[in-house]
Parts: sequence; C-alpha cells; structure tokens
Amino acid sequence: MKRWVILGAADIENYAPVKKKLQSDDFIVCADGGQKHLTPLGVKPSLFLGDFDSSEKPQTDIETLIYPVEKDDTDTLIAVKEGIKRGCKNFLILGGTGGRLDHTFANIQTLLYAEKHGASAALADDRNFAFILKNDTAFVEKNEGEKVSVFAFDSAVSGVSLEGFKYKFSNGSLFSHFPLGVSNEITAPQGKITVKKGTLLVIISKE
Repeated sequence: MKRWVILGAADIENYAPVKKKLQSDDFIVCADGGQKHLTPLGVKPSLFLGDFDSSEKPQTDIETLIYPVEKDDTDTLIAVKEGIKRGCKNFLILGGTGGRLDHTFANIQTLLYAEKHGASAALADDRNFAFILKNDTAFVEKNEGEKVSVFAFDSAVSGVSLEGFKYKFSNGSLFSHFPLGVSNEITAPQGKITVKKGTLLVIISKE
C-alpha cells in the first residue's frame, strides 16, 4: 500500500528540503490545519481529517472525516490509526514539530504507537528526521553537517551498538534519565545502529 504522508499544522520554515522527502505516489493526508502546506509542497490531498479547531473545514468533494474537538486522540494519531485500519504500514509526518512542545512530544509518541501496531513511522521537518528502532538494526547514510542522536524510549535499553560513528558504543545500555547518546557524528559512509532489547528514538538533525 502507498505510504501515508500526514501533514500537521506546525509551521515549516523551509519547504525545499521537505519536498525532497516526498514520493510521487504518496497518499497525502491533511490533519486539520495541515492543509496550509498543500500549495507550498505542491501536492494534492487524498484525505482530510480532524476536528478542524485550527482551520476551516475544507469545502471539497475529497473524502473528509470530522471528529469532535473534545477527544482522546490528537488529529495526527487519528490519521495514523485510520491508515493502519486501511492497511498502511508506512507513515511520514510533516508539520508535526516546532511550535508547542506538547504537540511535538505527542507526535513523537505517535511514532511509538505506529511501531507497536506493526507499522513504521517517521517525523520530519526541514532540519530533523526521527524514527523508532526496537530490537533491530538501522543504517543511516552520512551527510555533511548532520548529527545523529539515540535516546532510550524505555526506562532501560540494552545491547546498543553504534558502528561507523565518531563516538563508538558497543553492546552497551542507555537509560531514559541520562542523554548519553546525544549529538554523535557518522564517520563512515554510513552508520549502523543496533539495539538488541528495547526501544530507541533516533533523531538525525542538520546543523
């Protein structure tokens, strides 16, 4: 199934690098105020959804799902749940960082929700890219000016190894109360991140 790209309402400062993350066959979902990014990104929506408390309900024949303002789920989480229900296994969230810190953290937790329901999800803006890694290995390409950070998303994460990085780490443990894995650099053509037991939040940030 096509990747779902969920557009949130947070501002995007520079659209050029964000456009490069898009694919021609993406299924574009506007979560409430995310519709403001359609024209700058040059994409057409496939689905509108949300409570529309931060934007007007679109007047269109495109499928639109409306939810009450007072609810347990954020609009972004609703979009991920709807995608999973329809068989999607791959999500990219744009316009989900910056602005209110609570909204950003809620979107980070949404990455974990996707992982726990058999899907993969990433959160991106013009300078950052974040994803969840659980009991697995990921490879990250080296790009000039980028830092890679790994954070424990469980109270303790073990069997963590970083290969091809300036600061190497071999079969060690990371803890949620200590940010040991912040701001590393890839020195090889690509970095290898492994976690044997537990969940990591991996963030790639451009200077």
